[in-house]
Amino acid sequence: WTLEHSVRVAQVVSDISHLIGMTGEHKLTLLRSGLLHDIGKLSVPVDALDSVALGEAGRKALDEHPRIGFDILREEDYEVARIIVAHHEFQSRAYPRSRTRQKDDAEFVFLQSLVALADSTDALLSERPYKPPWSIEDTRNFLEGRFYSKLIEIAINSRARM
Repeated sequence: WTLEHSVRVAQVVSDISHLIGMTGEHKLTLLRSGLLHDIGKLSVPVDALDSVALGEAGRKALDEHPRIGFDILREEDYEVARIIVAHHEFQSRAYPRSRTRQKDDAEFVFLQSLVALADSTDALLSERPYKPPWSIEDTRNFLEGRFYSKLIEIAINSRARM
């Protein structure tokens, strides 16, 4: 299910980037980031990924997946690595901070937020071993205040077509 999730995240970021007129290298970086955003989950035991009730060790392993993904990709594609390490930093639950979000790099933070939005939208709208899918309305309400409203609508509409 993680692979299918990553493909859907890449499709949602593709749709968002297309609708906002993004082209070139930024768009390609977003697509790669969407596909690879959860690569750090390779280090998480499968039983933890599928667990209904994560134990402390499973939660710790899962919390580290953005940082591990960064470590896997940083030498191959540093821009993608910087995006995936921050893909949970837009959530209310405190993930370990990546320290790659720089206030003077608003354009890059925007790219990070697009992947985070696509990831959150698909995660909420998808059934997982540990939760049923959320409704579109509940998803919209949860995402409001974390992301731009117009981008939320694009992400939800994109995901609803899948």
